[in-house]
Amino acid sequence: MKYLLLILLWFFSLLPIQILYLISKIIRFIVYDILCYREKVVIDNIQNTFIEKSQTEVIKLKNDFYNYFFELIVEIIKLLSISNDELNKRFTFSNINVIKQALKKNKSVIVVVGHYGNWEWALRSASNLLDTKIIGVYKRINNTIFEWLIYKIRSKTNVSPVEIKSLFRELVNNKEKKIYAIVADQSPTLEQSNVRINFLNRDTLVYTGVEKISKKYNMPVFYLNIKLTSKGYYESTFEEINRKNINGKKLEITKEFFSKLENQIKSEPRLWLWSHKRWKHTN
Repeated sequence: MKYLLLILLWFFSLLPIQILYLISKIIRFIVYDILCYREKVVIDNIQNTFIEKSQTEVIKLKNDFYNYFFELIVEIIKLLSISNDELNKRFTFSNINVIKQALKKNKSVIVVVGHYGNWEWALRSASNLLDTKIIGVYKRINNTIFEWLIYKIRSKTNVSPVEIKSLFRELVNNKEKKIYAIVADQSPTLEQSNVRINFLNRDTLVYTGVEKISKKYNMPVFYLNIKLTSKGYYESTFEEINRKNINGKKLEITKEFFSKLENQIKSEPRLWLWSHKRWKHTN
């Protein structure tokens, strides 16, 4: 069943991307307009973040988000067949040399992103341009079929998916230079973290694993700032996160990551994953 679905999606991915965008409108109509996929979650997240917005503005942002969200889904499916040349034209890095230079000085580096823009294209495009092995750190999701499909998509080229629970074991056994790519705005449970910061106008429970890894293994951390320049085209920039007090407990890395992500979200809010139940363990 899973392999049949993978084959069907691969054939689907062969369609020109402009056709896929048209199909995304049909998917949106079915999944959102008819089934109302996570509408309450999206509205609550937007309203609690942008308390100054009117109901009309909230509804507009909600609709803008869903339009982009379903375009994002077909873009991720397109990874099954897109050529490296086409992807590298559609997703570019303005300063990828800073990662190459950091790898010359350090054993490994960490790259952090949020659920913002097309983080999946970022991972694959970077793997096309860098010789260093990339570890794509992920958090297991409940839907086993979707989990398997995402794993297959991420396993292309020199990207090795590693489940977040196995990350520290991987780090201990690591003997070579690697890039650890982490989507760092996941929602921990109360058992996984008791650290809270202010993020998007809300008291937010956060993971601090990036902070701990950076300090324990002396790895520099880079935030990938992703911008959508036009439909299906992205530009991105690596921004190093300063480690001011490497032996301290002031959470400089964690706070700076969320500050950078928050600034991005406020500049182009429709590109963040508002359907994510980000604050389900907070209250």
